[in-house]
Amino acid sequence: MVVSETRARRGLVDPVIVVLGWGLVLSSVADVFIGLVLANQENPGAPWYPTMTVVNVAQHLLMLGGVYAVIRSRVGEGRLARAGFSLALFGIAVLCAAEPVTLLSMKVAGPLFGVAMLGMTAGLTMAGVAVLRAGTWQGAARFSLLATGVYIPLVMVPSMFLPGLWFHYAIGIWGLTFLWLAVTVLRTQPR
Repeated sequence: MVVSETRARRGLVDPVIVVLGWGLVLSSVADVFIGLVLANQENPGAPWYPTMTVVNVAQHLLMLGGVYAVIRSRVGEGRLARAGFSLALFGIAVLCAAEPVTLLSMKVAGPLFGVAMLGMTAGLTMAGVAVLRAGTWQGAARFSLLATGVYIPLVMVPSMFLPGLWFHYAIGIWGLTFLWLAVTVLRTQPR
């Protein structure tokens, strides 16, 4: 039996889930701010781009921790959940690696971002379906993880083909789906 499962059965809060959940809140707020307010700084030619790259890596690491918090809360289990969460973590890890590569070569970073997007799309969607099937979360909250995954092909990918900063705006709004997920994780912890 996992420690978090034992704690949940006793009605105790898992402090790791709480800390990582709040990290996901911070990551989500940063994503919204970076995507909507600082979108013009996401251009490799912008003077603050190296700093933005460091911020992006930190933000992605918090996202990675947030997804681990969902795993640790044991809201979805089985092969579909394991495969989905594994792919999602892999995709986010590749995203973390791709960010600093942009400082050296966009030709190398581009395919890495593609692999990251595929891993996150498939993983978050599969894990979201597993959570939905498990029925642990109730109401609209049960769709929060699934929303983070399906948002990528439905909104982010089409926005890549629009001129201007639309892709960055789509990333900022994607942060709202992770904020919804973070709130769900934190609200479902025993009080």
